[in-house]
Amino acid sequence: MSAIVNQMLGEAKNQAQAIINKTLIESKKDLQEAITQTVQTRTANIKAQLEPSIERARQAAYISLMAGCVAVLASGIAFWAAL
Repeated sequence: MSAIVNQMLGEAKNQAQAIINKTLIESKKDLQEAITQTVQTRTANIKAQLEPSIERARQAAYISLMAGCVAVLASGIAFWAAL
């Protein structure tokens, strides 16, 4: 009789272990998905917040480049006029 009980306990333990392992694997997958979604959402939010500043910096760089070109052109004209 005790052999049958031991066998049943062993089977129950194995089944419980299998359920725990399956639950842990599923929980890990769910956690990874949640982390991935959170990172993607926060990254999108940060990009959206930074985009106006990046665009203003880009415009300032273009204006500075144009001002430099005008300065080079002006100095070329002044040099040519001095000749």
